[in-house]
Amino acid sequence: MQNDSSHYRIEKTKGKVLLYKMTKKEGEQMIVAANYTAKELIIRSVANGLTIQFYIGETEKLMKTFGAPQDATVFSQNKAGGFIGPYVGMYSSSNGKASTAKAFFDWFEYRAIK
Repeated sequence: MQNDSSHYRIEKTKGKVLLYKMTKKEGEQMIVAANYTAKELIIRSVANGLTIQFYIGETEKLMKTFGAPQDATVFSQNKAGGFIGPYVGMYSSSNGKASTAKAFFDWFEYRAIK
């Protein structure tokens, strides 16, 4: 990663799923929060032109839109202030605190839609 100043981030916490947007100009903003108690969480993002739509669900068949379509130009060189291209990844965090909690990722798929 070149820097983390321009991105979208989805967080799963106890009982909620949160979507954040981060830009150099506006800082971090919470875009949407939803109650979510299911153990499994599948996240999908679909970019179409200059927008990106996020989806969440317990299974691939139960996916629902998560917030409104978002501005994909957040990833552009003009707005990010220098960039080598967007990427998608998964991570877990204990927010800097010691923890014995574990996160398991069963799969990750990236594909172009034609």
